[in-house]
Amino acid sequence: ALLSERYKVFIHLVSEDGQIIAQVDREPGADLLPTTIWQPGQTIVDRYGVLVPADIPPGRYTFVVGLYDFSGQRLAIAQGGQGDALRLVEITVMR
Repeated sequence: ALLSERYKVFIHLVSEDGQIIAQVDREPGADLLPTTIWQPGQTIVDRYGVLVPADIPPGRYTFVVGLYDFSGQRLAIAQGGQGDALRLVEITVMR
């Protein structure tokens, strides 16, 4: 079944205490592939770049991804995660 609602993707770089350090939020495909035109079984390839601030303090940070509707309500993660964001990778910033 086709999705009846448009969703945005968020990619957040989050500090150990849960603060968002950097982020990108947009509709899939650089805003050109809204979820309402996705076809069942279709694979969507979507690339994102997140600019990490030059003055980021040393420490461990995690990239997380998820979807939310236009009211700001996040979707729950069904597989591979807990809550409303999927942990992608942890990075360590050193000076």
